[in-house]
Amino acid sequence: MLKRRVPLNQHLTPEQTTALSQLQTDLELDKLAVKATSVTLRYNAADIQWPQIEFAMREIGVIQNVNWWLKLRFHWYQYVDENAKSNALSKEAHCCNKAPAVPKRK
Repeated sequence: MLKRRVPLNQHLTPEQTTALSQLQTDLELDKLAVKATSVTLRYNAADIQWPQIEFAMREIGVIQNVNWWLKLRFHWYQYVDENAKSNALSKEAHCCNKAPAVPKRK
């Protein structure tokens, strides 16, 4: 499960709040909490990725003015989501789970 916080530039309209609650069911988000200054999301990265959520929130009008810091944060979210998805879908054991090879003494 990944948790993301998106700051808001303005207060949400009732239509945007309704659209966000609909977004939670459409994208199958585990949690969506709307506060006065931010929206907090929790979702499974194996099922949905950050760019899909970001696109939907931009369509609603929740994400509008994006400064360089938010761009950096959103790119970081995308990077972490891709890694979490590949790790969740990977069938190989991690290298740290393998027993170390012990050389035989002669």
